[in-house]
Amino acid sequence: MARQDKGKGLMGSSSSSDKFPKIKFRYGGQGATEAEAEAERIRMTASHRRRRVMERDTGLPVVDEIPHIDQSSRSMAGSIRSVGADSGIPYEGHEEEHDHVESDYDDVPVPAARARKSRYEFDTFSGPLELHGPAPGGPTDWRMIPSFKSHIAYYIWAGHERSVGRCESRITALNAFRKHELKQLMAPYRQDELELLEASGLDSLEYFYIKNVDKGLMGAFIERWQPETNSFHMPWGEMTITLHDVHLILGLRVDGLAVHGDSVEERPMSELLLAEVLDLDMVEAHAKLGNSGIKWSEFVERVRSRSRTCRQKVVGYLTFLIGMALFPDRSVDRFKPTWMRYSSDLEHVGEYAWGAAVLAHLYRQLGLASRAHVKGLAGCTLLLQCWIYEYFRPFRAPINSDYREMQPRFLKWKPRKGISDLLSVRRMLDDMQADQIDWMPYGSHVHRRVPRTLYYGCIQFMEIVEPYLPDRVLRQFGFRQTVPQCYIQSREPCLRGPLGGQTYQVRYDPPVQEWMDLATSSITMDGRTLAWPPSETVTRYMEWYVPRTHQYVINRDPAPEGPPPVVRPPPIQPDFYDIVRIIHPHMHEIPQHLRVQLQPRVEPHARFLGLSPTGDSDDDDFMEMPPPRRRPGGTSGTSRRSRGRQ
Repeated sequence: MARQDKGKGLMGSSSSSDKFPKIKFRYGGQGATEAEAEAERIRMTASHRRRRVMERDTGLPVVDEIPHIDQSSRSMAGSIRSVGADSGIPYEGHEEEHDHVESDYDDVPVPAARARKSRYEFDTFSGPLELHGPAPGGPTDWRMIPSFKSHIAYYIWAGHERSVGRCESRITALNAFRKHELKQLMAPYRQDELELLEASGLDSLEYFYIKNVDKGLMGAFIERWQPETNSFHMPWGEMTITLHDVHLILGLRVDGLAVHGDSVEERPMSELLLAEVLDLDMVEAHAKLGNSGIKWSEFVERVRSRSRTCRQKVVGYLTFLIGMALFPDRSVDRFKPTWMRYSSDLEHVGEYAWGAAVLAHLYRQLGLASRAHVKGLAGCTLLLQCWIYEYFRPFRAPINSDYREMQPRFLKWKPRKGISDLLSVRRMLDDMQADQIDWMPYGSHVHRRVPRTLYYGCIQFMEIVEPYLPDRVLRQFGFRQTVPQCYIQSREPCLRGPLGGQTYQVRYDPPVQEWMDLATSSITMDGRTLAWPPSETVTRYMEWYVPRTHQYVINRDPAPEGPPPVVRPPPIQPDFYDIVRIIHPHMHEIPQHLRVQLQPRVEPHARFLGLSPTGDSDDDDFMEMPPPRRRPGGTSGTSRRSRGRQ
């Protein structure tokens, strides 16, 4: 049956076959008189109320000059999106907009919101999203990083550029709500809950930011991240952020209970806890956790409320710190506290491996940011920027004079103002050598101080599970790099498409037993050789590595733009050829001022006919111009006349 709506009174009953009628208007076009143009001029359709008022005042029926198009029909007509059948790219409505929107109402103006241009800076390559053969510039053995076809480096090699995106940092938020303010709010009462917060070690999260976020520097490293191996692929081998990096840079615990769960399954519990902490009803809590989340400014305002108990204030403050410092997303001013069952347990919140959770989350965000059409990086960007300072001497920031040993090492650096030039950093990384790296910035035998860093398996934050593979970066532990074992395969289906979002779906088995059984889930350093120099590898490592990676980002020998020019011979002109045959033998007898005008027209045809003693009849020479003849004495007639005029 036809759908009945508010427009039925204007359109009358309609069947499903004429639900979208073809409406044609001439707008006073060719063949229309002025009267017809005026009669067919479009104006807004009268509403039911105005219709009744006009009929009452005039006594005449009001007739609409165009049939009423109900809003649902318009939205259905305007929501049609065309995706190329041969593109091979899964379509996601909120990820891509197309330049042209098909509509059954060909003469009805399409609103601007329905005709937005694509937000992507270049087109996506057609065909499968993964490699099925060697890629330009590498890899030639594509089985290790098959998703490289959707990688930004694949597009850069082909001549495309992506602008530098935003690297998330919550400096304003963390400065807006500090622990000393929380103490003032709780001053008249006992502060047992605040002592629990300090005992967990998570109260230091309020300092987890760096004033100058260098998105140009981090952008160049994103171009080298390969999500299959969770490592940066450099010209000299792989490097990655390890668990001991997280522990020493951020000061977070990496050994403890895993922060696991499912955001969807645990949403009812999160809504209940959020409603309790912020004094919301369940409908409001459901809405706050839906869509893009709750604004942090609103969250802080509700936590500051006098009606909140001391425990609710501390739980709210800790939830705020975890969301702003450890797991910032790309919503800028919002967050979704799906981990509230951990932050609300003040007695045990410090027993969890928050450092491993941060690393798993950052691994996933780096994988997303490496996709061709995904701009910007979420996650703990503080960790990435300070990790670069630790290992890469050419990019190091000045040292903070107030830094003291035993403090988290992110306090050691005082970055300069401004951001690095992405192209310059990219070029430096391409030209850099392995001996320019500080392979052991924390000293030797770091694995003895942080045993968990030798763990081999998957790490987890809620439903995000990512592989952690320390055997691929043995030089960061002080040992000679060998050929690593096979990496951990994801479950099928596995998608790492260029658009991110729904085209990036990766699932690994959660580390249920492996994480807790460190003795059987770690690589051993027994029998391994210490590296000297620190960049040392076994002989066959580079022979194994180079065919399996994209060693350089910059294409030093780019292909010419477009097809090569095709030089065609002059058209066949028999009469003109006869003239050329007559004139060409006497060209030297023609006065100079006439020869300068005739020679460019005659010489190409003369060479085509084989009359030129210095040329041949090859097609490549048809457009070549001979050098100007020089008079005896080495001076051309033109220059002689010029001197005469002087």
